[in-house]
Amino acid sequence: MTKPSKRRRGDCYGRALRRLFKMKNVRGWRLVHGFALVGGMARDGLAIPGEHAWLQLPDGRVWDPTENALATAEEYAAACHAMPVREYTKLQAARLASRHGHYGPWYDDKTGSQAERRFWQQHVPGFAEVVGGAAE
Repeated sequence: MTKPSKRRRGDCYGRALRRLFKMKNVRGWRLVHGFALVGGMARDGLAIPGEHAWLQLPDGRVWDPTENALATAEEYAAACHAMPVREYTKLQAARLASRHGHYGPWYDDKTGSQAERRFWQQHVPGFAEVVGGAAE
């Protein structure tokens, strides 16, 4: 795994999309929108649960432009508790960014809310008891 960086946080959707567009030979790459413990790969950084974007390479590795980290999918999932919600090809991402006028996320509120609830239930002890049960 490459050494993570603490800089460049706060624009993960824009960073991931811009990186996808700047890279050559991105056949098979996917832009991923989901939830993760942002900052989870920084050695001394505070991990904050929330929406996040990263890139999935054709060989299964993950590149997180915000953390500037390259890892296997297993390493990334363990470090950041990443939970993908949607994956997009370069063409799909270009169309959706143009249609919506922003970098993401592009999934509907219901999908996002359900995924966020599952993420919190998995990563915050006692969350289900506080909010009243399982995800809908």
